[in-house]
Amino acid sequence: MRTALVRGPADQCRRKPQRCAAQQRRRRFLGFNDFGELGDGTYQSRSTPVRVCAVGQVAPCAQHLVLIRAISVGGSHTLALQPDYSVISWGLNNQGQLGDGTTETRPIPVRVRAPWP
Repeated sequence: MRTALVRGPADQCRRKPQRCAAQQRRRRFLGFNDFGELGDGTYQSRSTPVRVCAVGQVAPCAQHLVLIRAISVGGSHTLALQPDYSVISWGLNNQGQLGDGTTETRPIPVRVRAPWP
């Protein structure tokens, strides 16, 4: 199984390599997790959906993402728009695709840095 983003109990999202399940506006991911793309703070693949950790948490996470406005998934990374319109990201970062100013892979969401000082 590829990493998957599922929406609702049976309805599949886009043709992306990740799926999400939205329950009470919480996002859940399942599937491959080689680069931390599930956002649960681990690199363990999952066959059942897991919640995404909140920014700054350490696995096992006590707090999780809620009230996300939008999610965009890449091949092995994810970006999410928060209620305050800030952007967070997690997963593979070998080319700086997470926008945090590093090339360090992140299994837990980090804040995207603005491109200006």
